[in-house]
Amino acid sequence: MYHHVNFPSEPQLREIIQRHLGHAPGPDAALDAGVESILKARGSSQLERKPSTSEIIDFMKVLVHRGWTPGQPFGTERVRELLGCLFKTEADLRAGETLLNPAKTAS
Repeated sequence: MYHHVNFPSEPQLREIIQRHLGHAPGPDAALDAGVESILKARGSSQLERKPSTSEIIDFMKVLVHRGWTPGQPFGTERVRELLGCLFKTEADLRAGETLLNPAKTAS
């Protein structure tokens, strides 16, 4: 049996992630920045397979566990090594690295 569940809206995704991270509902700058960046990348036509809700949750859990803070670029080595949690293919991994760190491509 197959049951399709639509991808959550941005507010729903934030609430889902907050619950999985054990955070109280409400504003969270790190979570907001991470979700916003990931959703921008997810909306790109460059990705063959868009990250699922569970992959985004896993990625955010690992980021928080590793001490990621708002304003810290996703292109840092500490974050780049974790992108495999989010992207499924090698091509998506390369595209995602560029999408999540556009400043890298400008240099």
